[in-house]
Amino acid sequence: MKKLLLTLLAMLRPNAAWAGPVDDALAVHIRKDFASVLKIVRPLALKGEAWANKPTSSRQP
Repeated sequence: MKKLLLTLLAMLRPNAAWAGPVDDALAVHIRKDFASVLKIVRPLALKGEAWANKPTSSRQP
């Protein structure tokens, strides 16, 4: 029953986007809002996230 309910709820919101911090940082970087990129990436880099410790120039599209 629980699985059915979750499936129905998922079908009601088919356009819901589930972006993570990598997607958020990339979207902000594309807009050239580098201060916001640092706000997203710096705390994750301090926690040891490998992708966040790379230079932002390597994430250019």
